[in-house]
Parts: sequence; C-alpha cells; structure tokens
Amino acid sequence: MRISRIVTMIARLLDRKQSTVPLVPPSCKKPLGGDITSTPLPAVSPEARGVPSRTIAAFLEELRAAHDLNMHGVTVLRGGCVLADVAFGDWDTTVLRATFSACKSVISLAIGCLWDDGLLRLNDRVLDYFPEETNVLTRVKWRDLTVEDLLTMRSGAAFNEFSAASEEDWVKSFWASSSAGKEFRYNSLNTYLLAVLIRRITGESVCDFLRRRLFRPLGIGDVYWETCPRGIEKGGWGLYIRPHDLAKLGTLVMDRGVWQGERLLSEEWIARATAVQMRTPAEYGDYDYGYHIWSARDGSRFLFNGMLGQNVMGFWENGIVLVAHAGNNEMFQQSRFYEIAHRAFGGTFSDVLPQDAEGEKELQRVRECLRTRYPEPPRTTVWQRLIGVKPNALPDVCRSLDGARYTVMTDDAASVGLLPVFLQAVTNRYTAGVRGIRIAVEEECAVVYYREGEREYRLPFGLYAPARTVLDFGGDEYLVSLKGRIANDEEDRPVWTLTLCFLETPCTRRIKLTFAEDTVILEQSETPGEDFVKSLTDTAKAELAKQPLVGGAVQKLDFDYVHYKIERLFSPRLKLKKE
Repeated sequence: MRISRIVTMIARLLDRKQSTVPLVPPSCKKPLGGDITSTPLPAVSPEARGVPSRTIAAFLEELRAAHDLNMHGVTVLRGGCVLADVAFGDWDTTVLRATFSACKSVISLAIGCLWDDGLLRLNDRVLDYFPEETNVLTRVKWRDLTVEDLLTMRSGAAFNEFSAASEEDWVKSFWASSSAGKEFRYNSLNTYLLAVLIRRITGESVCDFLRRRLFRPLGIGDVYWETCPRGIEKGGWGLYIRPHDLAKLGTLVMDRGVWQGERLLSEEWIARATAVQMRTPAEYGDYDYGYHIWSARDGSRFLFNGMLGQNVMGFWENGIVLVAHAGNNEMFQQSRFYEIAHRAFGGTFSDVLPQDAEGEKELQRVRECLRTRYPEPPRTTVWQRLIGVKPNALPDVCRSLDGARYTVMTDDAASVGLLPVFLQAVTNRYTAGVRGIRIAVEEECAVVYYREGEREYRLPFGLYAPARTVLDFGGDEYLVSLKGRIANDEEDRPVWTLTLCFLETPCTRRIKLTFAEDTVILEQSETPGEDFVKSLTDTAKAELAKQPLVGGAVQKLDFDYVHYKIERLFSPRLKLKKE
C-alpha cells in the first residue's frame, strides 16, 4: 500500500479550487434496475402470523419519534410472509437499494454453497488460489491465512476500503500489505478476496454463480454489483438489491437453508455462519461476528449489517425477520434502531391471533403519517371553472423568475456538484464543478436547471407531489425523488429549497437558493454528511497511526484543519450573478 497515493487522494478531495481527478478511473457504470422482476412475497395481516398490528405500529411510531434516526423503509416478515411494508418520507421499498456491508452476508451464503459442494474447505490456505500473484516473501508472510480467517475478519491485512480507492490491482495490494496478526479487524478487502475465490473456483462471476444457486430459486430478479478496476465484484460492498429480495435471503437463513420446502444451503453451514466465531469490541454494538453474519451476544438474533443502516435482522426465538434501510450516521450498530427493534420483536409470539380491525387501522394511520405531507394545489371555484379561469398552481415568484440565468462568481466551486460527496467518494466518480443555474416554468411546473461542467441537469420542483427523474453522472444512473418548497426569509427574499432523495442509496442532497435582485446564494448540504465523514477521518487516522513507518507522520497532521476542509466541502455556500 502506497501511503503517498492515499495522501494525494485526500488532498484532491479537499481542494475546492480544482475538480477531483481520481487516481484510478471509475471501474464500472451503475445502471438503473433492469426488466427482470422478482417473484413477490405473499402479504398477510400481522395477526395472521401471530404479531399484533399495534406492536408494529408502536415500533414505527418510536422510529419516527427518534430524531437521531433517519429511516427510509421497514419490512416486517414472519413465516415467509410480509406483515408490514412501510416507506418513510419520499423513499421507496420497491427499488434496488445499495447494501454496503450487508452484502458481506450474501458472500457468506455463496461460500456456503461452495462448502456444501465440497469445492472449498474452511482450512484451505488462501495462497494456494493465488500462485501467480505471490512470491517467496509473500508466501512466507501469508502462509497461515485460511478461508476461515477471511470469513471471520482476522487476516489483519492493512490494505482496506480506503486504500482501494487509490489502487488498481486489489489482489496484488492485499498481498503486498502488512498484517497485524490473527485478531478481529474489520476489513472489506477480506470479502473481496472471497469474491475472487468464488470466481476462480467456479469460473463464473459472483452474480452469475449466485443467480444459478440462490437467486433464481428464491425468485430474486435483477441485481447489480459494483466491480473493482479488474472487473470482479467488490464483495464487501456495492450490491444493489431490492429490500424484498434481501428479505428472501434473510428468510432463507431463518429457515436454516430451506426455501419453500427446497434445501438450498445445508443446515450445518447456516449454524456455523450465524454462530459466534469472533468476539467484537463493545463499540461495534450488541453483536459478535460469525462467518460474515453478525450474531447477538446472547445468541438470540442474527444480522446482515451495512454502513449507514441497512439491516436484515432475524429473531431465532420467534421467526420474525426485519429488513430496514436508513441514512444514519453509523458504521456498525451504534444507533438506537437496534435497541428499539429488539424491544419490539424480541420474545415469543403466538402462531396466530384474532383479527384486530382497530389495530390494523392504527397501523395504516401510522403508515400514512410516515409519508411526506404535501400542500394541496390551488383550486378554482365552480364559477371560475365555468368562465374558463385556470388555477394558478405556481407561486407568482416562479413566473417572475422564469428564464433567469445565474453564473457562479467565486473560484471555489470546482468541487461543488449535484451528486452527494459521499457517493462521489464511494463510486470514485467526481464532479466537474457547478457553473450556474437557470429557472424555467414548464407546464405549470417550476424547474431548476443545474449546470455542472458541460452538463445541465433538469430538476423539477415537486411542490404538491414528489417529482421523479433519472440523473446520469458519467454513466452512473440514479433514480431521484425531488421535493420543493418556496418561502420568504426574514428579509422577504424568495428562498427555494429542493430536496433530492437518491432512492437507491442512503443519501439525500439539499439545495437552498436565496434570490436577491441580480444575485442568488446557493447553499448545499447532504445526509449523511460532514459529521459522519469527520468520524471516518478520525477512524482512518487511528488506523494509519498503527502502521509502521507512517504512524509518526500521521500524528503530526492537523486534523482540525481537515475537519474544517470537510465542512467547506460538504456545506458549500456560493454566490451566483444574474446573466
């Protein structure tokens, strides 16, 4: 691992006067979901599977009241049936969603298929699968590394997710890195190496292998998995899959490898994968680690867990499976979501309950309260309709600004773009810099056109209902829901606020435009944002400080200044002048 390349990449990210140029070109282009549809899961009333509707309603109310949580969607299942499927705000539980580290558990299931087939053993030496990428020194250093070490996060490899952003050959960089010994050290490149193993053993991509062995039998449709610069699935992150399809995988684990009467994985593998194999530090949360699947310290639950709040939680004692997506500021299980979920669904439940009409109404009421409330559009009276008067659906300020164009005046807009900075870093695809905006009224809809580099993005203002569009960033296509609000500030200046939910991700972008006579102030923010990234930099500092040769240099870095630069990067404020 070349520390100088990491330092260079950090400097490029934090430089607001120049567009970020990646050290390694983006390795793949993210498409929208394809045409292959998933087999739907059956839906029943909660009482039909022994869970009170009021319990689910109270659980959702508590999530809504927790202001430190940013929930996007929740699906509750039991016995292979959906009891409740709930979206928060303008989010959607039917689209492909990024899973980050939750897909490590999917890799565990793939490895289980190979283990069941006798194609791989847990004590296999990993080096034996890489004869061409290793030399004498490497084989001595890594001679004891086994498949089980990768599954339990105890390779100790220094090459990690952050380092991968600046390297092209991840296999070579893994073997060239140092090792801290066989202790629990969470690292997504362990999972990447397992993905490489799957490809080398089967001769198929991870997606093709899983499609044949698990996805088709489970009725899982189109998925997308980001790849490394060499075209291999990242393994430890980058899987886009629908929440209901993730629920099928959780149900497969809950039923110990059986799906609708057909055994897809051995019960022995499920038992091994979900058992506690490694004790984890308390700061990770209430779970220890199995084979890429988390296990509650008291053994009562299993968990697929992804950064920012993607979770598949299974309750062994009652068979409930809970799937959740969020945009929380957490790496593992540090938020209150887990405590709320454990309290709601832990313990025993009946097999069936009498129907509770009032309870079902309460659940429906809560479900509706969780959605975004939009104002009613203006209406005409009967008399106005008779004489042909059309309702003025848009505020007058929209029409007064129709056709207005504004150009950025400051020289620090090169790093300001429409795609959230967090997604830019994760996908290695960076902004060319905002150049200006223009306002238009199109068929009674206000539209902001956002000029970035040589491209112009059309952002319809969803004033009375969410507006949806597809935004293309260098070939990466994102489905976005847009919500607009128009008001005046204390100086009676028009203020337009536009919220963009990147529906396939945990990320939200907010744009605030404050209009004056011939200028506009553009302010941007995102969730998860600067607070979360600051915590990541502190973690990265601690990890780098442990490494030989560079630890002393890292300790001398001014991380207060880094935090300041992060604030400027994630919360920019620009002045634009009317053309």
